Amino acid sequence: MNDTYSKIMLTIIAAALCVNAFQNLKVVNPAHASSHTVQRVAICNDSGSRCAGVGTWGLKVDTQM
Repeated sequence: MNDTYSKIMLTIIAAALCVNAFQNLKVVNPAHASSHTVQRVAICNDSGSRCAGVGTWGLKVDTQM
């Protein structure tokens, strides 16, 4: 029982050291906005032939195929 406890504690310590060592690595570059302008988005069908409109109450979406 003492051997199992020691192995578990050493594993936890090793994992904590690995997390601490790799914590400051920048694997993924931070994302930044390209500008401070508004980007317009169109919600359309697959072919792009029919798009949703914007009305006073929100999006106008034609659900008929």
